[in-house]
Amino acid sequence: MPETMIKSAVPRREWLVRCTDEDLSNAVCVLEVNRGRIVIWLPGCGDFSLDGGAEIADFRDALDEAIAQADADLRDEEEERKRTGGKGVVVP
Repeated sequence: MPETMIKSAVPRREWLVRCTDEDLSNAVCVLEVNRGRIVIWLPGCGDFSLDGGAEIADFRDALDEAIAQADADLRDEEEERKRTGGKGVVVP
C-alpha cells in the first residue's frame, strides 16, 4: 500500500473523549495542550489544568494506578460472576 499523502503539519493539541456525566448520560470530555499546560474539561464540572511537568507526572501516575485498580475490580467481578453463576457482585 502506498504511503498516504494526507498528513497533519502540526502536532495534535486537542482530544475529544467519550465519557459519562454525573447523570450517567453520554458526554464528551475535552483535553487540550498549550505551551506545556494540559487543560481537561469535564461536562457539568468545568475545567481544570495541569501546569508543568510535576503536576502532569503526578496526574499520570495517579491515572495509571486508577486504571490498574479498575482493571483489578473488573477481573474480580468477572471471577465472582463465574463463581456464583452470574449473580450480582458489589466490589468495595
